[in-house]
This record gives sequence, C-alpha cells and structure tokens, in this order.
Amino acid sequence: MKRILIFFGGCSTEYPVSLQSAQAVLEHLDRSRFEPLMVGITREGRWLYYTGDLEAIAADRWQQAENCTPCALIPDRGVKELVLLDGTGTRLEFDATFPVLHGKNGEDGTLQ
Repeated sequence: MKRILIFFGGCSTEYPVSLQSAQAVLEHLDRSRFEPLMVGITREGRWLYYTGDLEAIAADRWQQAENCTPCALIPDRGVKELVLLDGTGTRLEFDATFPVLHGKNGEDGTLQ
C-alpha cells in the first residue's frame, strides 16, 4: 500500500476552497491502495499532522482538535519522511505527496 502525504489549507484567501477540495479527495481516495497522511496548514502557516475526522476538515474545525501534531518534512532531498515535532521524533515515511492547496502559496508552486 502506498502512503500519500496530502497537504490542505494554507496561507491563501482560497483556504476554504482547499479544505473542501481536500475533504473530497480524501473521501474518494481508494483506501485499499492508498493510506493518506494528512497535513493541514493553518492560515498562519503552521503545519499540523492531522488524524481526526474528515468532516472536520471542510467545516474548518480540524485545527481545533486534539488530533493535531506540529510537523515538518525532513529537508534531505533523498528522504521522503514527515517528522512529528512532539518531542518523540517520530518519522512517517511516504511515497508521494498531493498538495491540495489553492491560490497563493499553493497553486503558484511555493510548496513544491
């Protein structure tokens, strides 16, 4: 099974559109083939690994949940890992990313 890192939210006026798009992508993702790792980006730019309910994403309640952990990508070009910044140093490997970000800092390639 492939692990897909899915980014949503972001520092854009199109933040709500990103949330709706991400929820749709996640609801239609073939879970028999792909395991999603969800990373929400707040309007202020904080990256949070999210493990909560999908319904909270489009409703913009995702970042208020106890299901969020600050995170970052490992900056080594040859390593595809997300590191949780909760003091444990947990690393989550992934196979590909899917940036579901709209507007500035998303569609303009900033994340890539």
